[in-house]
Amino acid sequence: MSNNLEIRILKTFNPFVWSGTMPSVMNCLERNNALGYENRKVRNFKVNQRDEKSRKGKLRIILLEDNDNMRSVLTMTLTHRGYEVFSFPKPTVCPLQLQPACRCNHNQSCTDVILTDLDMPEMDGLRFIGNLKKKNCKCRHIAVMSGNLTADAMFLAVKLGCSAFEKPFDKEVLFQWLDGIEKQLHPSRELCNWFRE
Repeated sequence: MSNNLEIRILKTFNPFVWSGTMPSVMNCLERNNALGYENRKVRNFKVNQRDEKSRKGKLRIILLEDNDNMRSVLTMTLTHRGYEVFSFPKPTVCPLQLQPACRCNHNQSCTDVILTDLDMPEMDGLRFIGNLKKKNCKCRHIAVMSGNLTADAMFLAVKLGCSAFEKPFDKEVLFQWLDGIEKQLHPSRELCNWFRE
């Protein structure tokens, strides 16, 4: 499938879904040695801290990514942007997967966003999301990331109500998606904290 067709399909189903081959500094993680990676990380992942007092409440993100470097960079970048981030290397160690049912109250969620890789050991991201849906997970904003986003995977992601980001992606596109979610937050919204027990 061509990139143009891929982008058209994604935009048709979900305005927040993005795919493409835009250059990204994140792809340096797999291609560069440790010194090159550190130099690029310092130069490209410097982000501005935002005034916490002006926020309606810190956006909480649960991140699943099996690549240690990618997980560290995403966690650092999102945390520096003012978000509360809980990261896990795979679904089978994530509290949301380990519980037989959603423990959140009917009008609450334990997180604002779930951002998961697609290809992970033991369980892939879409199966993880499917399990959460069966448990009646209250999180409304879920996205899957992949360097190999096939047509079948895109179709299943859309069916599950997910957004999708094809790696390597421009972090500004991810920020735009998160900004849109943040604007929708109700000032009085509360998050459950059972998974931190």
